[in-house]
Amino acid sequence: MEDEELVSLEQMRAFLEGSDEVRFRAENRKELYGWTERILRARNYPELPREGKGLVRRFVAKVSGLSRAQTARLIGKYVDDGCVTLRRGRGKHFAAV
Repeated sequence: MEDEELVSLEQMRAFLEGSDEVRFRAENRKELYGWTERILRARNYPELPREGKGLVRRFVAKVSGLSRAQTARLIGKYVDDGCVTLRRGRGKHFAAV
């Protein structure tokens, strides 16, 4: 989706009510998280009223294909930190000899 900033809350509502299956195709998780952050920033998510937050949350979940839990985690990270970043696992660490 191009020009996320131009998508108003009313356009999001109409999109959610009118379409069945539309997915955002991201090359990787980093691109998907960047798109999510741009949507949240463009709509000024923390300042939205409760109804607006729910609308943006459903829009992100539907377009991205992420689960409700994953969407909630990403939005919570944005609210806490101001960004949505990819978390890297620690992996296995072996003792150096």
